[in-house]
Amino acid sequence: MTKRFFITGGWARVGRGSARVVPALLALLALSALSALSASLAQPAGAAVPLFETTVPVKSTAEADKTAALREALRAIAVRVSGRRGAAGNAVINAADPTRYVQQYGWSADRALKVGFDGRGIEQLLTQAGLPFWPAERPTTLVALFLPAVADGKRAVFAAERPAERAVAERTAAERGLPMAWPGGALTPAQAAAAVADEEGRARPVLVGVPAGAAFDWTFTCEGASSRGHGDVRVGIDLAADALAALYGPDSTRALGATSVRVGGIDSVGSYAELIKYLESLSMVRGVAVEEASGDSLRLRLTMHGDKALLRRIAALDGRLQPPTATAAATASGDTTLDAANDTAEPADPVILTPPPVTAGPANDFIWRP
Repeated sequence: MTKRFFITGGWARVGRGSARVVPALLALLALSALSALSASLAQPAGAAVPLFETTVPVKSTAEADKTAALREALRAIAVRVSGRRGAAGNAVINAADPTRYVQQYGWSADRALKVGFDGRGIEQLLTQAGLPFWPAERPTTLVALFLPAVADGKRAVFAAERPAERAVAERTAAERGLPMAWPGGALTPAQAAAAVADEEGRARPVLVGVPAGAAFDWTFTCEGASSRGHGDVRVGIDLAADALAALYGPDSTRALGATSVRVGGIDSVGSYAELIKYLESLSMVRGVAVEEASGDSLRLRLTMHGDKALLRRIAALDGRLQPPTATAAATASGDTTLDAANDTAEPADPVILTPPPVTAGPANDFIWRP
């Protein structure tokens, strides 16, 4: 059980029901250590990835070289948007004319070709190719990379450190559309392996790389499942991207479909407008229509890539659209009060209510928490 510290005067009690007391200074030092570790792991749960823009090398400004670069850019975008490395070799993708999908292009300072593609066109092309769609809202992976040249491999690379291996990791992650973060403080291998949930209890993807000969042993963990690999830095990033693409870009995203969802917690015109705006902002959603309004809930018809399970995963990244069970648990957690002086939990005073008779309605799929 996680230890909690309660300061009472000049002393502190440690943990629930413990009779052990220590000077408050020691408790504060422990709190400081815990806070430092928490700060080193604090990262956004997810990020929106720019799916349809990329930069590719080009031999020259000659038309033939530019056309070849555009084809390479289209293959790179197909991999990033679908989440599948095999998309680069898909026959439909390779047969497509990239100029049909280009919205803009230009030259970078180092004479690479910067290309922006039409998002809807690319999605349609992926559907024709039988490829899934990995939405732009993607979880942030914490990368714990241990290098012999950094603190003798005893801690992971800091966010402020930039060894050559980190540059390779970030370049590969950008190609795959994988949001990633580095520890803000010291992180040991044991701490990295245990850092699979953030400070709010949400599952956090973690990629750990430890030296093994001339390469690394990689472990990627997300939602209680782990996958392993061995190889250079690119192998580790691909391991994480492949696993997340399978979770967040499943087979249900291969074509658009219509799904009805019921959302509770709509208690005003403002909350209704915020909910609609939020749903329309999600990259997996293509249309929102109101089918029914009842009390504080709405039944909506969503046209989208994916199903309710994927919508729950995407919504969990920011917590604004919650499953009813999470909301019920949060409400239930308020049924007790905590006395910090004696570290005991006591039931709250009972309140007897006589509710009016009601007719049970359909269960909500989500609760809106703006």
